[in-house]
Amino acid sequence: MRESGIIWRVALVLVGLLALMVGYYVFHKPIDLGLLFTFGGVVLDLATLGLVAVVAGGLGRRALTSFDGISRVERVALECGLGLGLISTIMLILGMVGLLTPLVLWGIIVILGVIGLKGMRGWLADCWSLAREIRPATSWARFLALFLFLSLTTALLLALAPPTAWDSLMYHLVGPKDYLADGRILAHTENHYLGFPEGVEILFTLTMGLLGRDTVPVHFLFGVLALLAAGGITRRYADEEAGWLAMVLLMSSYSIWLLFGWAYVDLGVMAYALLALIAITRWRETQSEKWLLLAGVFAGLLLGVKYTSGLMLIAMGVYALYHAPRRILRNGLIMGIAALVIFLPWMIRGFLLYENPIYPFLFGGLNWDPMRDATFQVSDGLLATADAWQLIILPIAATIFGAEKGPGFSFTLGPWLLTAPLLVLVGWRWLDDRARSLAASCLILIGVMLIFWIILSAKYTLGMAPRQVAALVALSSVAGALGFHSLSRWPRKPFDLYFIARGILAFTLILGMVEMLQTTVRSRAIPYFFTTISRDAYLDGEIGLYMGAMRELEKLPADSSVQLLWEPRGYYCPLACTADVLTDRWTYPIRNGVEPDAIFSNWQGEGIDYLLVFDLGYNFYTYDDTRFAAENKLFPEALEQWMTPVWTDNFAYTLYTWRETD
Repeated sequence: MRESGIIWRVALVLVGLLALMVGYYVFHKPIDLGLLFTFGGVVLDLATLGLVAVVAGGLGRRALTSFDGISRVERVALECGLGLGLISTIMLILGMVGLLTPLVLWGIIVILGVIGLKGMRGWLADCWSLAREIRPATSWARFLALFLFLSLTTALLLALAPPTAWDSLMYHLVGPKDYLADGRILAHTENHYLGFPEGVEILFTLTMGLLGRDTVPVHFLFGVLALLAAGGITRRYADEEAGWLAMVLLMSSYSIWLLFGWAYVDLGVMAYALLALIAITRWRETQSEKWLLLAGVFAGLLLGVKYTSGLMLIAMGVYALYHAPRRILRNGLIMGIAALVIFLPWMIRGFLLYENPIYPFLFGGLNWDPMRDATFQVSDGLLATADAWQLIILPIAATIFGAEKGPGFSFTLGPWLLTAPLLVLVGWRWLDDRARSLAASCLILIGVMLIFWIILSAKYTLGMAPRQVAALVALSSVAGALGFHSLSRWPRKPFDLYFIARGILAFTLILGMVEMLQTTVRSRAIPYFFTTISRDAYLDGEIGLYMGAMRELEKLPADSSVQLLWEPRGYYCPLACTADVLTDRWTYPIRNGVEPDAIFSNWQGEGIDYLLVFDLGYNFYTYDDTRFAAENKLFPEALEQWMTPVWTDNFAYTLYTWRETD
């Protein structure tokens, strides 16, 4: 057939196909504008996260040019983690001088990108090579990789959905929102959490400021870095299967999986702790002070995320003492000064804004005194209860009795995360020298932090939560993987214990995956992304009646000021709202001798127009948590004299305004 005959036939078919598509989809619209908008938002969020990750990776690579002897996966995590820490410090400085505007933030990203351009190309090349290198080679490794893929995918769905987690709405996202609204970091007298170091929250501020979106999952990025660090170092010291298992053990905890979906900071602690583990173990191998310096840098970044993560610095100090006792003064100064320099900007910020470099601990500070400290740190830990025996077996007790949103530990660790490290003790003789060296490092660091966790749990209810020792939890994933690795080297007769252990582990992972899938489906994140439910419907399903109250506030005059009582969350408040973060906005002045009528008079003088009372919160802090019962029972009578209800949902919330006076 002649070529001209082919050409007109091809043209005819192409025109016909195009006409068919246009004609069909003019009347059939499977994708509406809402769906395009939602998925467009997801693309923007992932692109923003990718941009920050690449810039951070480039900066980290530029700073770590002479640090060798680690695997590619460790280097990728190490460079990105260090870069995020540098960006966090820059953001803090910008916030303190009042330069938190979208134009400045974009300018900083461009400048940092130019500075780290060569490093960015190298970091991206390593990421591309890494994607090909880490393909699992055995059936067991493939099973572990599949679990990891499914758990990360479901967690990412929750991470990209509108934020709903309690602490996010109370302070993790409230600070960034307010800082961007003010254009600078200012003190918040009624939200003491914003006086804590905010090394991760300040990165939320960056991503929220770039495009105005609060669904960029910075916390998810930290979680991925934690997984890479755990898997990378375990693989280097043991083998491929152990590396995959270290990542899976971390992800097998239901509560840690939830943290991948919540805008919290604990994954930042885990990532920095595991990166510090890479640095401190590399120092032990080489005795090079540059690695000790890097360990101190990550310790400073840890302190900049959460005070209690300073336990990692103490543990590394003990570790350095153990391995080089004659040089402990020099090594301690190197590591300690590095940590101090990195943490110093947060101390300066605390001193300038909150009158205390480590606010609110030890020295009090802005709107803080022993009474508020006692309210915040409930001193009824395990030692004051009939469960004091749990202190002896704290990791096991936290594993068995800990449940997400439950009393006490309030964290679902899964059956393995804090128990698998015990396998190292019984399987020590079957570990080779390299695996033993990493196992010993983990056990020393975990042991020191465990001592402090026992002390915290004995004295404070808040201290019981494994989230307070997230660094210990993170390192346990490495130790636990080495424990299972030791089983793989046990004699296979008369029983193949490794085969049995893998079967039990696989069974628990399948159960865990079912729970994760159930939670994802219950959250209705998938219907939200496919626009079968609205954003409001999604938030209503996740947060409940709180969103109904917030929508009611939207009907009030735009210049209204609202005081929330017994409701610590204020993120979605559309007006000038003061949340009751310590749930003591009423009880605190009463305990300081202020009469109920004077409290209302003061509120009126402060320009508060409305009170939004969380009735369920009032009932809880009056009849369940009876520490405040006497003060709270004075509230209804005074409220009736001064204010009148204007709206109620007849269950959880009531909105009040001032009574008209003659």
